[in-house]
Amino acid sequence: MPRLTVSQLALGTAAVVGATVALLALSGARSTPEILLLAMVALAAGVFAAIRRVRPRGAARTSRVVAKGQAPAMETLPEPERVPR
Repeated sequence: MPRLTVSQLALGTAAVVGATVALLALSGARSTPEILLLAMVALAAGVFAAIRRVRPRGAARTSRVVAKGQAPAMETLPEPERVPR
């Protein structure tokens, strides 16, 4: 599953905060279950906004190769000296 881009994350966060403030201000919710329900609705709106945000055309859909060629040779470390006790 591809990770969210910075713009998707920012848009989703703004949508959650904005929707939460608007829903709480307009609904006049006073009890904890009502507030939790409105917060869950706002979270769903933020997730939907982040997912619906179109990825840039240059964004990779799969992982890409960072380095080409052979892996660097592994250096062997010397054995630690053993001191008799």
